[in-house]
Amino acid sequence: MNFLSGAGGFGIFLTLLVVFGVLLLFRPVVGRTMGVDPQNTSFKRYYINDTHKKVDRIMFFLILTVVIVVFVIQVPIIFNDGELKWYLDPMPWIIVLLIIDECIKTYLEWKHQENRRNYKLTLLETGLIILLAVIIIPTGLFGAFEPGFLKPM
Repeated sequence: MNFLSGAGGFGIFLTLLVVFGVLLLFRPVVGRTMGVDPQNTSFKRYYINDTHKKVDRIMFFLILTVVIVVFVIQVPIIFNDGELKWYLDPMPWIIVLLIIDECIKTYLEWKHQENRRNYKLTLLETGLIILLAVIIIPTGLFGAFEPGFLKPM
């Protein structure tokens, strides 16, 4: 699946525009169709309760810490012409932590909100993000770039 391997900048831009368009329009369109609360279909970040706010902040700082630590470890290896291992690439760690964050949000919506449809929308959105990540990352945006952490060693 590398139909963008010879594409110019416009083809890559158009593909990114479609992918981000799907991600941005999924929640409002599907949310209105499912009858989800209006606050859950907006682009603004909302918190279900204090626990969700605390967990979200912890996850944010955890992701930030992972990126900084991996970057600090990577720099000497790169400058010494060493080979990076897959576990030193921050992208898989960030993806896993974001999926965990969304799963926690889904659980809290299921447990604490009155409208039971809200958690289903978050679950569908998480599934869409995982699906797009599974499709886009291994193919390198359909051949537009070479994925770094999936290279054979």
